[in-house]
Parts: sequence; C-alpha cells; structure tokens
Amino acid sequence: MNKVVYGLLMSALFLGACGSNGVDGEYEYDPFGSTAQQQSDETSSSSSYTKPSRNYTPSSSRRTTESSSESSSSENKESNSVTTDQRDTLIVFTQMDSEDRGYKLKFQGSDLWNVSVNEIDNGKRWIVTTEDSTYGRVKAIYEWDGNKDSGATLIYLLISGEELVNNLHS
Repeated sequence: MNKVVYGLLMSALFLGACGSNGVDGEYEYDPFGSTAQQQSDETSSSSSYTKPSRNYTPSSSRRTTESSSESSSSENKESNSVTTDQRDTLIVFTQMDSEDRGYKLKFQGSDLWNVSVNEIDNGKRWIVTTEDSTYGRVKAIYEWDGNKDSGATLIYLLISGEELVNNLHS
C-alpha cells in the first residue's frame, strides 16, 4: 500500500513539474523549446536581408525582365487556379458519375473536396479527390475546358481502391 501511495505521489510531482514553467500557468509547455523558434527566426531574418553595395545602380533592362517574368508567372497561376463555380461543378460531376456506377457519395461540405487543375498536352485535366465516409478515398480526373456550360469527360474514377474508369492512356 505504501508503494502505491509513494508511486502516486512521485507521479503527481513529476507531472506537476512538467506541466507549468511559470507562475499560475503563465507559460505553456513547449516540447521543442523556445530556442528552436528563435534560431529559426534569426536564420530567416539574416538570410532575407542583404546590404546593397554603394556602387549599385539598377539597370532598366533588368527591371523589364523581372516585370515580364512576374506577369507570365501570374498568368500561369491564373490559368491553373480553380474558381468556386468550377470547384462546385466538378464536385457535382463526380457525384453524378459515382451514382451512375452505383456509389452514392455523401456530401460533407465543399471543404472536404480537393480540386486541382493541370495542363497536360495542351488540355486541362481536373483532379477531384475526397474521403467519403462510406467508400473511403474517391478520386476522379476529368478533361474539361473549365466553362460551366460545357461538359467534362471522365477519364479516371477510383472509389474505395477500385478503378471503375481508366482511360488515362488513350
């Protein structure tokens, strides 16, 4: 009996010492230590700051190159971004194609669906993934131009580990 009481007392002391570093729980327990965060902050701030030299004068050709590359990257991001309408349309396409094959997916909100677009062979392939509560992982790939009025062509459908449609190589 004394061993049990002694063990409980030691456990309470040990847990009490680990639980709080300050007065009245002022500081939270940090398993990685504050020094890791401080070192990370120091590294990022020191690497991002460079002192300009005294003889530096920016050239106009360099500015035009930078601005044209920035505009082309922003155009590329816009062409590969998914709008809310496109996302909702692809979710509906996936649900309909699944129901046509006998799988009724449960809609749990659009935040549980991932939709992305990739440009492959001068066309857009839209990848839709979700985790259904009944069937598990669902993945669909469509060829689609992104217009709401046009139809999408299903080229791949995977539900619960079973490939129902696979036209990726055709």
